[in-house]
Amino acid sequence: MDRQQRVFHKTTVESVSSQQNNTHATTTLAGSKRPYPESVGSRHVEPSPQLRFQRASGVGKEPRRLTASDIVALDADAAAFPSEYSQRRAISATPTSVVDRSLSLAFSRYALPETLVNNLHALGIKEIYPWQKQCLLGPGLLEGTRNLVYSAPTGGGKSLVADILMLKRVLEGRNAKALLILPYVALVQEKVRWLRNIVQDIKRKPPDADEGDEKPRLWQKRPDEDNVRVVAFFGGGKIRATWSDFDIGVCTFEKANILINTAIDDCSIANLRAIVLDELHMVDDDHRGYLMELIATKLMSLENRVQIVGMSATLAVGNL
Repeated sequence: MDRQQRVFHKTTVESVSSQQNNTHATTTLAGSKRPYPESVGSRHVEPSPQLRFQRASGVGKEPRRLTASDIVALDADAAAFPSEYSQRRAISATPTSVVDRSLSLAFSRYALPETLVNNLHALGIKEIYPWQKQCLLGPGLLEGTRNLVYSAPTGGGKSLVADILMLKRVLEGRNAKALLILPYVALVQEKVRWLRNIVQDIKRKPPDADEGDEKPRLWQKRPDEDNVRVVAFFGGGKIRATWSDFDIGVCTFEKANILINTAIDDCSIANLRAIVLDELHMVDDDHRGYLMELIATKLMSLENRVQIVGMSATLAVGNL
């Protein structure tokens, strides 16, 4: 006993045994449970409906006649408010479709011949893209006083901008010429077919009687003299090309350099109004890039104004 009195703390075993001996009264928080209603046991349970099947042989072959459903009138208050489908009528701030007239080829600012517009429509080109409009409406581009260098992805319509600017320069004067320079013979042949479809039935300006362009001639006038003539020039041809044979010359780098040298020698280079350099990124080519530099240098050193249009699909914007 004396040893137990000297213990001033409880051991773990003693504390557990003391808690087990104590009893605690507990009460439920939810209270007493409701008794089960007696009416539920006496309620009537309806039997499940039986499914009736009909044989296919008993169904008539004629389709069932359609009957109109009942029409239910809405409340007057509900019909007074506009629904989500009538927003365009109820709210005047709803944006409507806007037609940009400058995207049409017949826009008065472009001043394109009606025959040219109809030919482009027949080929499926009725409108232009917004970026093409920005190129055409740039300062001095339609007038031919500024040059243009631009980049667009393949199939994005970059050739159309160059074609329109080139045709406007050709149609300005009776003897105006233009050159379209391409790197490969296959591209030259394809472009010639395309341009001939575009310029079909387009008549050039008649000669002005005051200027004395119409002189007496010893031979009869050619039937195609008033039309825009598109001629291809590339290596392998046996016929010597002259500036009087074409209005738009589609040629390779080598042929373009020869044509320009010939025109400078016979002093007919003044008739050149526009030149288009396609695949402009090839100026960095080790074998043929120097030809593009020679052509551009010669044209920029001339006294007469020649509009230069350069385009490429892979030329970075930073290099422009």
